[in-house]
Parts: sequence; structure tokens; C-alpha cells
Amino acid sequence: MSPFASRARLVLAILAIGGTACSRAQNQPKVPLGQASAAAPATSPRDALSDAAKAALDQGNLEYRAGRYEQALAAYRNAVKAAPDNSAPYFGIYMAAKKLGKTTLADSASGEIASRTGANPMLSDSAMRAIHATKPKA
Repeated sequence: MSPFASRARLVLAILAIGGTACSRAQNQPKVPLGQASAAAPATSPRDALSDAAKAALDQGNLEYRAGRYEQALAAYRNAVKAAPDNSAPYFGIYMAAKKLGKTTLADSASGEIASRTGANPMLSDSAMRAIHATKPKA
């Protein structure tokens, strides 16, 4: 077999594999993400919130994006009042507190997130400084 024929066969094989890997499965739903079924399970902590908590969280997000961190913090605290067992509002508090330089509040929010998600606590700047301060320098 000529080198050209071997290369051509290799290229065709690669194209066939690539085309198969990139094709859409016939049984895959073709519904845009924004129109997902209402019966679909919650995929994030925000999905489990009441309408009042979502509104407060959305207000906090709006204020945060606008750089109004004190107002964002107030809105996130309202979201916590509406959904005290949900971790999403605490993440907003964490982010706003970080922007405002309130490390104690950020650390507290990190702990609240961990207690609700069962995950390891997020490492805030102050926690990272403490970790690095105890590590021996190489």
C-alpha cells in the first residue's frame, strides 16, 4: 500500500471517529435550557428557593453587579430570612462581605455554606493567610 493511501485511510478514520463523537444522540432532548421541564429536579441551591427568597437574592445580585455592596448585603440578608436553610443567600453574603473587607462576616458565611451543603468550608482570604503562615517555607 502506498504512503498516500495509508495517510488517506488514517484521515478518513479520524474524520469518522470525530463525526461520531460530535453527533447528537437521537434520544437527547432538544429543549433550550430556559424551557426546561418544571418537573426537573432542582439543580442548584437557588432552584429550591421560594419566590420571595429568589426575589431578594436577585436584588442582591443586581446590587452586587452594580458595585453597591452594602445594598447587596442587605438584600442577601433578606434572602436568608426568607430561606434560612438554603446556602445560596449565604454565598451572596460571602461575596459582598469579601468586597467590603468584612473578613469575619465572610468567614461566618463560608461556615454557613459548609453546614448547609456538607462540603468543606470555602477558604476565605483570612483562612488562606492563616494556612500559609503555618506552612514552612521551602
